[in-house]
Amino acid sequence: MNEPKRKSLSSAQTMLMKFFFSPLWIGLFGAGTVAIWIDALDDTKGSQPGDVKWIFLLVWIVGSTMIWLLSVRIKRIEIDDSNLYISNYLREVSVPFDQIETVTEIRWTNPRQVIIHLRADTGFGRVVRFIPKVRFLGLFSAHPVVSDLLGLAGMPT
Repeated sequence: MNEPKRKSLSSAQTMLMKFFFSPLWIGLFGAGTVAIWIDALDDTKGSQPGDVKWIFLLVWIVGSTMIWLLSVRIKRIEIDDSNLYISNYLREVSVPFDQIETVTEIRWTNPRQVIIHLRADTGFGRVVRFIPKVRFLGLFSAHPVVSDLLGLAGMPT
């Protein structure tokens, strides 16, 4: 029996954002912050002013938190004729379209993120984020994948 052909809704950037950019930024900025703090502890050098080390620490904490919230939690999304497939690259779950409660979008992130709110827990939670394929849209234009998913779930777009 042939399985229905799947269509990817996720951008090719998903894997890069999740596994390359996020750890690289968090790790390198963290290493730089640690280096500034170590340098500040060494009284024999003309080290950075005290405020700089606190600014770097604050930027690293806030930046790492934002990156974790926006990038590390993103999933790969595929669809076929009747299901949504959610993957974190290690495991995958299948969710029927009727389990989609609503679909929203974060327009201020670059790249944009689409958020699927589900009626029940999937093993990845009830809220799933993904980066849709790139479209050249205005700031106030919704990504077409939002209305596509709402239509598949039988909701008005």
